[in-house]
Amino acid sequence: MKNTYKYIDLSNVFIGIYIILFSIINQANIKLENNSDFNFLLFLPIALCGFINSGYRFIIYLLLILPILFYDFYLFTVLFFLVTIYSIKNIKINNNFLVKIIYFSLFLSILVDIIFNDSSFIYNDHWGRYRLLLGYFHPKEIGQLFVLLILFQPFANKKNILYLIFSYFIDSRNSFLSGIFLLLGRSRKLYLYIAFIFLIILFLIFYNLYRDFLNILLSFRLDYWSSSHENTRKFIFEWPSYFDNSYLTIYWYNKSIFLIFILFLFLNKKVNFIYLIPMLSYVFFDDGLFSFGAPLPMFLLLFSLNCRLTHKL
Repeated sequence: MKNTYKYIDLSNVFIGIYIILFSIINQANIKLENNSDFNFLLFLPIALCGFINSGYRFIIYLLLILPILFYDFYLFTVLFFLVTIYSIKNIKINNNFLVKIIYFSLFLSILVDIIFNDSSFIYNDHWGRYRLLLGYFHPKEIGQLFVLLILFQPFANKKNILYLIFSYFIDSRNSFLSGIFLLLGRSRKLYLYIAFIFLIILFLIFYNLYRDFLNILLSFRLDYWSSSHENTRKFIFEWPSYFDNSYLTIYWYNKSIFLIFILFLFLNKKVNFIYLIPMLSYVFFDDGLFSFGAPLPMFLLLFSLNCRLTHKL
């Protein structure tokens, strides 16, 4: 048991480093482009958990996909992401540790913005309307952290409602929607299915009857999605972030990657839809499915593959 605790603590340290790096780099005063090189390096701390959890098997997986690096870097990073997730899917995560890490990240981002950025990204209208950013450059960065707090807390914890309220004022639609689905599913799985199906039907109705209204509601994403393919170009060392929708991005860039992703999810008999559906809803409004700089989809995917929480203090 002593070795097991060491393994758990070491894994949490790597994951904690990943969240801290994500938080520091995405603060308001550090405006870096979201390119594949940056995201790949950011993911390395948690990739070490794959080696700890799977050992030589993880190395074999990497050796099998390594030749693809010289053919297409984006395809390699997608496969590297899936290999890592699969290798650490049974990892035990100390949620108390990670909650403290996220609190520290929030404190750090606010402090840095106050000291070095004149508090200009605590609450502003930089993105067209006033949003609560708490020191982060984009609402999706801060929104993800509050949904992660919901994920890491027990369902009955009253703080979850507070986190959801914060997500509402951050005005990150994908984070807020993921938080709602997450709470519904953990309350009763049937609520999750009903809400998900209802949302799809509602979207189709609005698209056919009130497209202009829906387009405004989605910050003109419908126009963006329909026109993006005309200007899409394929870059080897940059993420193909043109659609603001992971499914369209992956499908347009490489249909084989899209097929690999679908097979990876639905051929796994133990997939937990309580966590999978919030992840699928999040990446509907974001290109961050295979972006290692987007921790929420990664953690939701981990939990959907039976990642386990431990409440060890």
